[in-house]
Amino acid sequence: MATTGNRDITAAVCSRLLSQLGELFQCELAGERVQIRTPFLMPDGHQVDLYWRHTDRGEVISDLGDTYGWLFVNGAHDELTTEQDATYNAVCSAYGVERLGVTLLAHIDEGQLADAVIRLGQAITMVSHTLDIGQKPIPATAESPAKLTSNRIVTVIKQRRNHGWTYQRKVKINGQYGQDWQMDFMVKTPHQRAALMALHGRKHRGWQRRAIEHVFTVFTDLAPILAKSPTPVRPVSVIDDNDVNWYTEPVELLADVSKVVWLSDPDNLLAAID
Repeated sequence: MATTGNRDITAAVCSRLLSQLGELFQCELAGERVQIRTPFLMPDGHQVDLYWRHTDRGEVISDLGDTYGWLFVNGAHDELTTEQDATYNAVCSAYGVERLGVTLLAHIDEGQLADAVIRLGQAITMVSHTLDIGQKPIPATAESPAKLTSNRIVTVIKQRRNHGWTYQRKVKINGQYGQDWQMDFMVKTPHQRAALMALHGRKHRGWQRRAIEHVFTVFTDLAPILAKSPTPVRPVSVIDDNDVNWYTEPVELLADVSKVVWLSDPDNLLAAID
């Protein structure tokens, strides 16, 4: 039988849990939407953000296509496999999440926002683990497109080793809204530093746009942080066009937030860094 003391302890634990869980979710206005930062994480540590909006169909939250974009940015292939696609759909069905094109969406029934946030957050986490399902493995003797691009950049940077250049890989910088962003390279020269984001070759226009939008988001969020750095930091978008032709229209977005260079012109990359 529950005693008054036991009930008090239970109420205290529940109250403390509620107050602490609330601190794990942060909300802020984002245009016509409310951005909800959640404690859910992708396999690489990327924090999951959701977006609330009132529509003609009622209240909804979505990922604005970020999950699909994450699969692209981190995957080694151009398209989802049949197995990936089936698993994607199965996860959405299990968590009551709708898949609209590249966007994942959950309806908020009877004001149950917390339920929708948890369902969508769990679905996104599960989908992120479909990254390599059904993908044909890259031969051990072959380099993935991402690694090939990174190696090419390293080759270019090393041309300036005798000029006092040094570099670090996968450097994280905290943005103005609390998001940690990973730079592919942070290069230090005697004059300044350069933050490099590498875009490796993708054949399809949609995939190229997702990569460009990701880098645009990163450098937009980091702009005031890099500007206030004691040592000047120049944002540089490095597009590997050695194997694939890029559609120029999406690339123009990057020019507003960074210096854009083509990896087929290594001298231009060196000039951008220095």
